[in-house]
Amino acid sequence: MLRLVLVVTLLLSVLPAFSEDTLQDRIAATDMTNADAVYALAMWCHEHRLPTTCNKYLNLVLRIDTDNPDAREALGFVRVGERWVPKQYAPAAPPAGSAPAKGPRYVAAPGPTAAQISWDLTPPVDPDPSDLFIDKYIERLPTIDKEGDDMDISVATCIDPKYWPSACPRLCAALLRDSFTDLYGASTMVMELGHKNRTEEARPLLPFLMKASTRITTTPDLDAFCWALAVFKDKRCVPRLIELMQGADPDVAKSAASAVSAITHLPPAGLDAAKAQLWWNENCNLSEQDSLHAQLGASDDTEVLEAVRSLYVMRDKTLVPPLIRLLSSAIPAVRSGAIDLFSKITGNEWGYDPQGTDADRAKIVAHINAWWKESGDSFAFPETPGAAPVATDEPAQWVTNLDASTGTTAQEAENSLRARGMDSVPALLNGLASPSILIRLRCYELLKAISGQAIDFDAHESDQNRATAVQAWRDWYASHLAGTDK
Repeated sequence: MLRLVLVVTLLLSVLPAFSEDTLQDRIAATDMTNADAVYALAMWCHEHRLPTTCNKYLNLVLRIDTDNPDAREALGFVRVGERWVPKQYAPAAPPAGSAPAKGPRYVAAPGPTAAQISWDLTPPVDPDPSDLFIDKYIERLPTIDKEGDDMDISVATCIDPKYWPSACPRLCAALLRDSFTDLYGASTMVMELGHKNRTEEARPLLPFLMKASTRITTTPDLDAFCWALAVFKDKRCVPRLIELMQGADPDVAKSAASAVSAITHLPPAGLDAAKAQLWWNENCNLSEQDSLHAQLGASDDTEVLEAVRSLYVMRDKTLVPPLIRLLSSAIPAVRSGAIDLFSKITGNEWGYDPQGTDADRAKIVAHINAWWKESGDSFAFPETPGAAPVATDEPAQWVTNLDASTGTTAQEAENSLRARGMDSVPALLNGLASPSILIRLRCYELLKAISGQAIDFDAHESDQNRATAVQAWRDWYASHLAGTDK
């Protein structure tokens, strides 16, 4: 052992020495916007026994070029289908001579099933158990018309701030009873509390809703349950939603897919149980931000755009290079969404027309890339202290805030849009095409209230099926501006 220690010590003593200054020189000489240059810096760090710094720059490579194979492999990823996954989750190679597997390729380590996720089913403490006033409004929920006035009264009474402290624990206890057969009322309360920016007050209900959903299986109940889970945005709900996506009830499956989209930030178009399961396998142990970073590497530009939008809410600078890439997307709707967000971030539309020619767009994207190369290191979001002020479209920003789940942000946004009246309509019309179901619902309700019109619109429909209704609303607004609406 002593001989081994002496040999190792001797070897270390003759290895090339380096200083912090040497590392800083290498950093100063590296173009931090060039993936190849940053990868070379990472390899230099590896050769000089700086593993943490090496990993830092390998991750920077992926921020510049998400699909960079050298950096992915150096960080221990392998390609599975169209995605990169950690080696430990990659499927085992098939036996020699066997036929290739058919269908989607999942990672070898699936996430836990709904039954394997444990929930704390201890009801909250009731502050006044002797007051029985609220009990009748809870106990009648299974027997009253789900769409009737009695249901509305029960929901409104229970969520009244004066009664909710007792209503919540009693509702939790009721949901555990086999004899209590209503999921609709409690789920509607969650949605109403979310609408009033009181989501955290509703959160104790979540484990009990999850438990009750395994025995209460009527369509209206499960449909409302799915929308309640969309309010919570708790990824532990995804396995249960996948089960409902695979169920025989098409209405519930559709609502479950919308809830999965709200939780995972995956685009709703084409979202099926297989895609949801793949997301769960890869992301069940990741934080939301890490999941979004991984989603930036998706091959579907609409999926990348959803991740970018969510990272913008977090004010995460890593969204900028992928967002610039989306300006060159082959999908016009993605280009439109990308420039809308980019103009919010920079306060500048850059003369970019998402419907322009390929050559015109390429020139502007090249100009934007040059700006990012020059300013990326010093860039700060407009809200950052000391950042230059940026002119913002207030109604558009309020629409974006309509599905906020913290504080009073959503309620304040709704109040501001309502107060602005007809000046809010353009932003509300755009909100009808939002990827967020909650934004679409609230924009529709505000449009009806502000305009006095009752043009049909179903926020639950697909983008394609909603397009006719959105156009009808836009036609009305055009006639309003022309003074010809009646």
